[in-house]
Amino acid sequence: MEQQTRQNTVTIIGSHNSMSYLRPANWWGWLLLPFARCQSKAVEGQIAAGARCFDLRISFDRHGLARFRHGWCRFGGDISVTDVLALIDSHGGMYVRLILEEPHTLWNTVKKALGLKAAQQPDPAAEGLFTRRCALYHKIYKRTTFIGGYRKFDWARLYDFGTGDLPLHQWVSSMDPDALWWQRAFPRIYARRHNPANMQAPKPGINLYDFI
Repeated sequence: MEQQTRQNTVTIIGSHNSMSYLRPANWWGWLLLPFARCQSKAVEGQIAAGARCFDLRISFDRHGLARFRHGWCRFGGDISVTDVLALIDSHGGMYVRLILEEPHTLWNTVKKALGLKAAQQPDPAAEGLFTRRCALYHKIYKRTTFIGGYRKFDWARLYDFGTGDLPLHQWVSSMDPDALWWQRAFPRIYARRHNPANMQAPKPGINLYDFI
């Protein structure tokens, strides 16, 4: 779904935490699911709903394999990052936002919740894996425009895709300072209450939504 604005800037609709519709990889991930799940449709369903940008958050397991993650919740299933990228690329004209999802450690999470400064050291191994994967994906999937290349906990850029920074608007629970605290904690509740209005007025650039 692309609309042309009077400023000749493309408006792109996308899904936030696009792969969080998958089942959790661990039993305790089910406990985190009300806070971590931001989509209920598979990628094909998201495309049918109008998504043209996909927010892929990845981390790496002890074998160096890329896995989908949102915060402390890692997602499982048989679908791999390359499976998803190949599917998106087959449609052409899509955008993919790649983020290294390194959640804050428990202690830093507690400090952040208390309003204290949360400092965390980067993981050089994960950083190296991420930058190499970004370069590889960028080379292989020619029909897709890649953006992002950041790690989450401090939003440092690890890889520059050379596509520039399109304006990014996140119409999501955790990014809305005016939402009530219980709406900010539960993406599905926020989406039910706010998506109808938020999706009526996307802004020039990329617009990401929960439960598209």
